[in-house]
Amino acid sequence: MKKEQFTSLFQKLRPRLKSRAERIVGNSDDASDAVQNAFCRLWGERIAGYTERNAEAVMMTTVKNLSIDIVRSRAAHRAEELDDKAGEASAEPELDAAEEIYAKVERLLSTRVDPLHREILLHRERDGWDYGDIAHHYGISEANARQIVARTRMKIRQLYKDLKS
Repeated sequence: MKKEQFTSLFQKLRPRLKSRAERIVGNSDDASDAVQNAFCRLWGERIAGYTERNAEAVMMTTVKNLSIDIVRSRAAHRAEELDDKAGEASAEPELDAAEEIYAKVERLLSTRVDPLHREILLHRERDGWDYGDIAHHYGISEANARQIVARTRMKIRQLYKDLKS
C-alpha cells in the first residue's frame, strides 16, 4: 500500500476510528488526539506490505491502544492528585488500621509460610522481580515460580481470614 492510499483509507475510516476512541476515552478532544497520534505513528511505519484490510485492522488496534494509554494516563494523574490530597489531610486512623493489617500479614508471612516461598513472594511483590528472574535465581521453571507466588498469596489470604474469624 502506498502512502497516498494509506492516507485516503485513514481519512475514510476517521469517523469510525474517532467513535471507537470516544467510547474508550469518553470525550471528543482526547479521542481526536488518539486518532491523530495513531496516524502519525502509523505514517512512519512500513505500510508497503499492508492490504486495505490489514491497514484497517492496524489502524483500529493502534487507536484502541492509544486510547487506553490516555485513560491510564488520566488515572495515574488522578491517583497522584489523590495522594497529594491525602498527604495534606490527616489520615491517622486509616494509617493505623492499614499498619495493623500489614503487621498481621507480615507476622503470618514470617511464621506460617515456608521460608523459600516467603522469599520468592517478597522478591515478586516487594522487589518487583519478573517471574523469569525468580525462576533463574532459584533454578526453577517460570511456571513453577508463578505457582509458588499464587499459592503463597492464597495461603496468606486464608490465614488472614482465619485470623479475623
